[in-house]
Amino acid sequence: MWDMGTFFNKLGVAGKVGFVLVMCALFAALLAVVPYLLIWSLNTLFGLSIQFTFWTCLAGVVLIMLFGRGGMGSSGAKSSARARKRSK
Repeated sequence: MWDMGTFFNKLGVAGKVGFVLVMCALFAALLAVVPYLLIWSLNTLFGLSIQFTFWTCLAGVVLIMLFGRGGMGSSGAKSSARARKRSK
């Protein structure tokens, strides 16, 4: 079975640094693209004429942070802990 711990143990220091840099770049790209997708979808679905400005993108980030579901919420952490207990 694939495990993140064994994946990191096989990498050297340069591999770990490279992996972290790639993950940071992917997160930054996602953070830059998602507000534009939100504004585009609102314009398309509801016929709104929201302009693409810095403030509307910032509002999109705030809305995503408020109403978006995070990957590791409290329920996600609890369910993964329960799954680890069951697998032992």
